[in-house]
Amino acid sequence: MGDNQSGYVLALAFNLVPDNLRKACGDRLADLVMVKSNGHLSTGFVGVGRLMQALTQTGHTDVCYKLLLKRRTRAGCIPITQGATTIGKDGMVIGATRDSRTRE
Repeated sequence: MGDNQSGYVLALAFNLVPDNLRKACGDRLADLVMVKSNGHLSTGFVGVGRLMQALTQTGHTDVCYKLLLKRRTRAGCIPITQGATTIGKDGMVIGATRDSRTRE
């Protein structure tokens, strides 16, 4: 599985973790996001879609809110506070209006 965000996200998402270890995996995932990565994601596209679900299902809704409301992000990302709503399949960040697209 590896000691990285994607490893924990995918293991939790696909129920590869026994019930008695799910909370510990969620704790480690939250630690990897908030402490090791200083509140940044390092899942890549493979794990990013399931990250919030993995965190909330293991009791880390607070981490999800911190990520969603983060004002500073890594290069190329537009935070939700600036209108980002989704990332299109063409790699464009789609904001609140169709004309607020920015190359990701």
